[in-house]
Amino acid sequence: MTRIASLLLLIVFIKPSLEAQSTRNNWAAVEQLPLGQRIEVIEQNGNYPAFCRIDLTDDTTLSCISSAPNSQPERMAFPVANIAAVYSIEPSGRFDRILALITAAIGATMGGLEGAKDSPKGATIGATAGALIFGSIALQPSPIPPDIRRRLIYRAP
Repeated sequence: MTRIASLLLLIVFIKPSLEAQSTRNNWAAVEQLPLGQRIEVIEQNGNYPAFCRIDLTDDTTLSCISSAPNSQPERMAFPVANIAAVYSIEPSGRFDRILALITAAIGATMGGLEGAKDSPKGATIGATAGALIFGSIALQPSPIPPDIRRRLIYRAP
């Protein structure tokens, strides 16, 4: 019984620390990010994060192009020793196409039911018109900016 208890304690305490070390000290993951990937760089003693797109990465330096709105692009270079963390900025994966299909299906159902009151041909026309109208409404650009997700790529030891 004591062997099982000690084994469970080892698993509980050692496994999370090993996982944390593997994610924190993995500079190779930063080097594998594609050029142009949007990232957030936090410096060791920096007050504000830097938002930019990857230009070059190697064992000693991370170079990126700033993506600040209403300003000229600026190249920034960060020595690896000065970086506290690097986050990848990715879209959260909104399902706009699925939303458009669901909305078109609702429009087709409503149009078909309304058109079926007149004739079977009216049901077909109503379903087609409903699908086109509702689907096109769902595909309009949203005034709300897309959701983004920050994913930790590197944390300094």
